[in-house]
Amino acid sequence: MTSRSDQHSLPLWGNSSGPARYRPLFTVGERVGYVRDAAWRGRVVQVAADPDIGRHHFWVVWAVGRPGGPFEYTAAALARLGEAGEDARRTERQGRYLASGVHPLTAALGHPVPLHAEAAPAASRTAPGRRCGSCRFRRPGEYPKCTAHDGARITRGAGTDVRAWWPACTDHEPRPRP
Repeated sequence: MTSRSDQHSLPLWGNSSGPARYRPLFTVGERVGYVRDAAWRGRVVQVAADPDIGRHHFWVVWAVGRPGGPFEYTAAALARLGEAGEDARRTERQGRYLASGVHPLTAALGHPVPLHAEAAPAASRTAPGRRCGSCRFRRPGEYPKCTAHDGARITRGAGTDVRAWWPACTDHEPRPRP
């Protein structure tokens, strides 16, 4: 049973010359989720020990849920996730592009797609601003695509599906009202 002071570490056996050490529950690069909201997924980017209280702190960059970071957490707020499938990896990659200030289509197209100057903030799906869902180039449907540049952004894969909540790119033109 772990005590309150070492709940963020796993014990390692010490040698005869010194006390046991503790290693952190999560390592750099490991996929984690936020226990209060299962939609948040990201990777640990830094781990630091606090010797005064015997706990570790973990810095996470969220690719999905709350893009950006790194944000600091204790292990109690994190859950280990298994390796992601193809769809989850694509969503996380798109989230990293959003967090770095470029449009998520950058992930599939291989070249930067800048965000519009009046684009909605990436960290909020409800904040005011321009979004792909209000653009005349977004073709709605089961597989929503961007038809800007004569359809050059359309592939036959899920990587170029355009979410309505995404912040708008520089090609955004408001959809005409009927």
